[in-house]
Amino acid sequence: MQINFESFDKLTMGDADFAQDLLRIYIDEFEEYISEVDEFLSAKDLAKFRQNNHDLRTLVKTLSLDSVIELQEKLKSSVTRNLPADQLDQQGNEMKKIIRQVIKTLQGKLG
Repeated sequence: MQINFESFDKLTMGDADFAQDLLRIYIDEFEEYISEVDEFLSAKDLAKFRQNNHDLRTLVKTLSLDSVIELQEKLKSSVTRNLPADQLDQQGNEMKKIIRQVIKTLQGKLG
């Protein structure tokens, strides 16, 4: 999982305190998203999933996490097509794995 911090660094403009605060916010948002993936998949609530994806989009774009956007679209499509629960679980687990890697990288940058 490659994270591009170029946009993040531009956003924080070299302000170390702001960068640390923003990293903590990003970590919290990603941790919350992990729990929401399970809720979405069990309830198959597309409206909530779209809202959660929208809420996370700025973070994902700031960190150039294209693989997360692609997997969000795949999950949305899979629920719309009413794929079996085991396939949804597999995709959900893949998403959570990626997000956990992102969190770990962000925590490493946090120091």
